[in-house]
Amino acid sequence: MKSNMKILKLFLLLVLTFSLARAGDPPPEVFKQKGFTALAGLGILANNGAGFAAHLILGSQINEFQSIGVGIGTTGYDSLTAMPIFLDLRRYFLSGDLKPFLYAEPGYALAWREHSDGNVGGVYLRTGAGLKAFIGTDFAFFFDGAFIYQSASRKDITLVYNGFLYEPVQTEYTTPYRSFQIEIGLAF
Repeated sequence: MKSNMKILKLFLLLVLTFSLARAGDPPPEVFKQKGFTALAGLGILANNGAGFAAHLILGSQINEFQSIGVGIGTTGYDSLTAMPIFLDLRRYFLSGDLKPFLYAEPGYALAWREHSDGNVGGVYLRTGAGLKAFIGTDFAFFFDGAFIYQSASRKDITLVYNGFLYEPVQTEYTTPYRSFQIEIGLAF
């Protein structure tokens, strides 16, 4: 019986010693710190009317706190649909499974309106803040809120009579679209 108690005490001493030795080690990685990254998101827009947004970003996680990528998406308003092409710049804060972040996406949006010819795109900018929740080493959910600005131009050609003949006159109209977006998505 005494020999069993000695073995148990020795075992507990070894476990305690091993535990104390491991206490100073950094925790294992639970998220990707470098390499290829992709984000896919769906959002709703709130402006003068309701709208939608979707995008896909392919890029690189530079380090634990920064990423850069290129993206393509679609935004839809009451009478305008746009396809933004943009650069995605993200800055993450804090280490761990929950990471708040800020981002900016400057780019250009191709645009078209219903029942209208001569539509061209314009400047696109989306800035926002969010929270990324890691599920494993290469998979996370994210939630963010953003402000979107994009412009859309339209060129109209009208014929104006100058007293002798009709001359074509081209007029360009630019309409700014501003909206707030709430988005959810997946990162991998």
